[in-house]
Amino acid sequence: MATLNTYPDNISVEEAIQTRMVADLTAINNEVAAVTAGSGVLVSSDDSTVGYLDGKLLAGEGIDLTVGSPAGNETLTISCDRIFNKNAIINGDFNIWQRGTSFSSIASNSYSADRWRYVEVGDSVHTVSRDTDVPTQSESEHQSNYSLKLDCTTIDASIAAGDQIFLDHKIEGYNFAPFVGRATTLSFWVKSVKTGIYCVAFVNSGSDRSYVVEYTINSASTWEKKTITLTFDYSGGTWNYIDGIGIRVVFAIATGSTYQTTANAWQSGNYIATSNQVNGADSADNNFWLAQVQFELGSVATDFEYRQFGDELARCQRYYWKTFPYATAPAQNLDSLNGAIGVYVSVAGANGYANKRIQFPVVMRGAPTIIFYSTHEATANWYNNNDGADTTAGLVMAGADDHGFTAGCAQGATDGQGEQLFIQATASVEL
Repeated sequence: MATLNTYPDNISVEEAIQTRMVADLTAINNEVAAVTAGSGVLVSSDDSTVGYLDGKLLAGEGIDLTVGSPAGNETLTISCDRIFNKNAIINGDFNIWQRGTSFSSIASNSYSADRWRYVEVGDSVHTVSRDTDVPTQSESEHQSNYSLKLDCTTIDASIAAGDQIFLDHKIEGYNFAPFVGRATTLSFWVKSVKTGIYCVAFVNSGSDRSYVVEYTINSASTWEKKTITLTFDYSGGTWNYIDGIGIRVVFAIATGSTYQTTANAWQSGNYIATSNQVNGADSADNNFWLAQVQFELGSVATDFEYRQFGDELARCQRYYWKTFPYATAPAQNLDSLNGAIGVYVSVAGANGYANKRIQFPVVMRGAPTIIFYSTHEATANWYNNNDGADTTAGLVMAGADDHGFTAGCAQGATDGQGEQLFIQATASVEL
C-alpha cells in the first residue's frame, strides 16, 4: 500500500523531493547492509534488534556469513575461499605439458610437466608421465584432468648417503615475497603404491635454509589429501625475492642420510627429508602420483584454485616457450612445418643472409637459452622447403633477451631467391 506523505505549505517541489530522498535513503540504510569484503573483514550494525543481520545479507558462492554477537551492534564475519591468484604454484593442476606427456628413463634435472623438475642421484630409473588418474570431483570438489605419475622402472634397493630422488617446483622470488614471515599452507593430493612416511621440504634460493615436514600415506593406491602449514623464517641464509629462486617445494621419494634432518624446524643446510622417509624406489611396483598442488597464504587450506588453460599456459611461458604446436613435443626431424619460423631468401647464394625477429608471447624471466630444431633433418639447421633439404649454410642466433631473439641464416650456394627456409626453436630460462 502506498503511503501519502505530507509537507509544510511553504516547501518547494525540489525541497520536497530532497526530503523524501533523504528519508528513503535512511530507510534503506536501516534495512540493507551492502558489503564487499575479503577474508576476515568485520562488519557492525548499529541496530539494537536481536538478529538484525539475519536474512539481510546474501552470500555468494564461496562466501560464509556468520553473526557473532547475541544482540545489538552485531559483528558479521565474512570468509571467502574463492580468492583469485592465491596459488603460487604454477601448473599445480598439471594441465600444461609443453615438452611432451611421457618421459621414459627421464634424465635427472629434467622437466616433464611445465614447472615440475625430476632429480635422481643413485641407481634408480623412472618414467614420468601425464596421467588421467585423478582425485574425483566429489573427493576434492575440483575437476582435474591430469595428475603427474612417477613410475619406478629400475630399483635402488639400497639408498647411499648421497642418493636422492625427488620432484620439485621452484617458485620465483617475486611470487614468493608475499609469503615471507607469514603463515603459509601447502595442500596437495597424493597417491602411492608404497605406504608409509614421506617428506615435503621447503628450501631457499641458496640451499642453506631448509624446513622438512613429514606426512603419511595411509592406504596403498588411494588418493589422500595432505595439508602442511608453516611460517617462513627468513633470518639467516641466502634468499631471493626478485627473479631468482624464491623457494623450492620438494617432494621426496627416497633420500640418503646426507640430505636428512629433523622435522618441523628451520635448519641451516640443504635437507629434503627425515630418516623416516620411505625408500620409494625399492620396487618396480612403486608408482607415485601427485595432483592439485596449492601454496597459499594463511593457516587454512582453501579450495583448489581453478585457472583457465590460457592463463596457466602464459604463466608457464615465462620460463619455457616453443614454436612447435602446443601438443607437439619438440624434436628434430618431425617432418612438419607447423609453427616453424619461416624466412624468404631475398638474395640468392652464399652471399645472402636471411633472418627473422621472434617475439615471445609473454616477457620471459630473463634471456633464455635457445635450442634449434630442423623440421625435416636430424641436425639443427634451416630447412629449404623448395630444395627439400637442409640448407648448407650456417645457423645464426643473435639478440636473445626476455622479449625475443633473432634467428638468422648465412645462406648456402643452393639457396635461390624467393625460396623458403624454415626452422623450429625452444626457449628456456627455468629457475
